[in-house]
Amino acid sequence: MKNQKELIKLGEKLANHPIYPSAIKVRNHTALNPLLKKGGVHDKDNPKTRHKKERAKIRLHLKHKGYDNNF
Repeated sequence: MKNQKELIKLGEKLANHPIYPSAIKVRNHTALNPLLKKGGVHDKDNPKTRHKKERAKIRLHLKHKGYDNNF
């Protein structure tokens, strides 16, 4: 384990040498892909989720239109 003097020297050394942009990792571009977010391609492939969303849409449609005029 480093002692306090070595840590102070390391801190001064890091303060004198700024971090260059090349040293920073590039952001993960696949994480920003809108198709991989909620409601994207993977969500459509799940039959249980698709069925749940379809039922919710039908209930909302019937709620707005009324049960008498459902067709």
